[in-house]
Amino acid sequence: ILFTVANNPSLVQQAFLSGYKCQTARISPDMKSYTTAKGNISASIHPSSSLFKQEHPLVLYNELVSTSKVFLRNVMVIDDSSLAASNKV
Repeated sequence: ILFTVANNPSLVQQAFLSGYKCQTARISPDMKSYTTAKGNISASIHPSSSLFKQEHPLVLYNELVSTSKVFLRNVMVIDDSSLAASNKV
């Protein structure tokens, strides 16, 4: 099973999406922030994240933190096909 998951990251994405489907965010047209699926909140990836200063079309986050800005924490990149597959369930 571990070999299968290691060779197919979309399985991991689908597993996380099964519990956190509403906690996705798409990159904004300005490519400087993300807009959350739930609430249309504009947020940036937290500076402590390994994905900070990277641009990905779609991410899943575990935590939304509001300090001087709104940040997404515990972020992973997901793809549209994984999101679409999770919507079929």
